[in-house]
Amino acid sequence: MAHVSRVEIHGDFTWDFARNPASGLWIGFCEQLGLNADGATFEELQECMNEAITLLFRDLYEEGDLTPFLEEHGWTMSAEESSPPPKDEPRFDVPYEQRRRSIGELTAVAAG
Repeated sequence: MAHVSRVEIHGDFTWDFARNPASGLWIGFCEQLGLNADGATFEELQECMNEAITLLFRDLYEEGDLTPFLEEHGWTMSAEESSPPPKDEPRFDVPYEQRRRSIGELTAVAAG
C-alpha cells in the first residue's frame, strides 16, 4: 500500500508583511488562510510563516478535513506517494507570494 510523502497545495496565497517601526518586529498576515506570524528578523518571519502553513495543513490532513477545506476555497492538491511509508508525516509544499506593506496597510488588511 502506498503512503503520502509529499502534498503540493495549488492555490492563490499571499503573505502581506511589514516591519513595525515602533518594536522592530516583522509581522506577516495571510488573509486567504487566516494566518499570522511574526519574527525578530525577516528570516525568522519567513520561518514562522512556513511553520504556520505546515501546521494548518498538517492538522487538516490528520483530521481528514484537507480535501473539503481545499474544495471550499476552490483550491486543489497533488500528492506524491511512497512505499514503504515515510518515516515522517507528509511534507506540505505551499507556494505563496510575499508582498511588503506599510504597517498601516498591513493593519488595514488584517482588520478585513
